[in-house]
Amino acid sequence: MEIFNPSKPLSLDGNLSERWKKTKQSFELFMVATENNAKPEPVKKALLLHLIGEPARDIYNTFQVCEDETVDKVIERFENHFLPKSNTVYDRFKFFTRNQKDGETFEQYYTDLKNSAKECKFDNLRDELTRDRLVCGKQLDRVRDSLLRDVDLTLEKAASISRTDEHTQNQMIEMKGLHVDAAYKLEKTEDSKPVKTSQENIAKNHVTSIIKDCRYCNKVKCKKIIHFAAKCRSKHFKAVDSMENESQVSQVNELCFQAVGTDNNVNVWMVDVNVMPKIVKMKIDTGAQAYVIVNVKHLRN
Repeated sequence: MEIFNPSKPLSLDGNLSERWKKTKQSFELFMVATENNAKPEPVKKALLLHLIGEPARDIYNTFQVCEDETVDKVIERFENHFLPKSNTVYDRFKFFTRNQKDGETFEQYYTDLKNSAKECKFDNLRDELTRDRLVCGKQLDRVRDSLLRDVDLTLEKAASISRTDEHTQNQMIEMKGLHVDAAYKLEKTEDSKPVKTSQENIAKNHVTSIIKDCRYCNKVKCKKIIHFAAKCRSKHFKAVDSMENESQVSQVNELCFQAVGTDNNVNVWMVDVNVMPKIVKMKIDTGAQAYVIVNVKHLRN
């Protein structure tokens, strides 16, 4: 004979009535599967007391039983102990307030709802009221809208629509996850392509910006880029009697030093100008090679 693993012993924690119902069902299935229903009553009673575990046997020992009691009588004693008297009002209250919970699958919700309906004594209205509670207790408004559009909705049809929607949503989530993975791989591949170093680009752009903005570029005979007259070796003229003057420009907080060269072979037209309270020599020739304004600090002396 094939060996079957018995169910777990009856736990006395939590909802005892529900736990006892499951234990009783497991025992009945075990007896049929192992073909022990034809055994004598003492054997069947011993199997029951063995399978329910020690905590439940301690409860059995509190019963006033006879040695010749059948296994059905023992089961009845346990039901009287674990199953309180049915309260239809309370059972229906639990049924009509049962909504689908967060993270609960449709099958879990549907199964619990149907088992709850059995305790409510709805008789011929059980399927219709279960259908109504299923529609009202659905978590998603989208599914509820689809169910309400069907004027000939039955419990079986409502369950089928709900299963299909849940299955479709799971497929959409899986497909979306595949698209995200593919996009991530593509992005990772593009990022791994070799590109020019940013330092090279920055240096190139910086030099270009300097060339574009520098006021001294191409101001010497050699025409070389970023070449200053003071350092140019290609000069073919000799600056004679050159003088330097500092000019401070107060625009955009910029300090600029400029050098002005003059040719001593050219006649210079100078006049004395009365700049209160000083007499200042100033060049007034409009064809002068350079326009010079004396430094402000000399006026203060």
